[in-house]
Parts: sequence; structure tokens; C-alpha cells
Amino acid sequence: MLMVFIAALGLAMLGHILAADTNEYRPPDPAIVAKAEFIAASLKAAPSKKKRSVLVYGISFGPHRTTIRTAQEVFKLLGQKTNAYEAVVSEDLANFEYFAHQFYRLGEIEFIEVDA
Repeated sequence: MLMVFIAALGLAMLGHILAADTNEYRPPDPAIVAKAEFIAASLKAAPSKKKRSVLVYGISFGPHRTTIRTAQEVFKLLGQKTNAYEAVVSEDLANFEYFAHQFYRLGEIEFIEVDA
């Protein structure tokens, strides 16, 4: 189910990439966000013993396409609905230093455990 969602999201974003060619800010695509909400509602919650964060870095130096904002919203939504992680959406390079420090301090990358 999740693979189908990822494939559908990728195809939808590809269409936006090919269609958009402007430097103006574009908000997230509400249709894709609505589909993500629908699919996220059917996913099992993944409670974690430790707080997990995912850095979603979305700066763009070329045309500002809808796909970047849409992907950011989908990452936040999936984290909220599954309780698997907190999405830190940012365009600030300083966040890389924080996450790199956390990795250095902990000495490992933690992966989400999945029940088979």
C-alpha cells in the first residue's frame, strides 16, 4: 500500500515538475495533500520509544515548483499520522549542523522498526 502511494506521489510530482517553470512561490497541491491524508489514515501507527526527527530540506535555486511544498506537507502529514517521526521542514542550513551534531554525538543512525 505504501509503495503504491509513493509511486502515485512520484508520478503526480513529475507532472508538476514538467508543467511548472516559474520563480514565484507556489503553495502545496491540495489534491495531493488530500490523497496523502486519505492514505495516511489507513497506515498503522509506529510508536517510538525515542523521539525521532527527519530534516526535510527544501530550498530551491531554480524555478519554485509546487512539488517542493507538496512534498514538505506530505512528510509532515505522514509523521503526524503515524507517530513515527517529527518532520522538521526548513530552508535553513543551520539545521544541518544540529542534525550532524546529533549524529556525531549518538554515533549511529536510527532506523524505524517495521513489523513484518
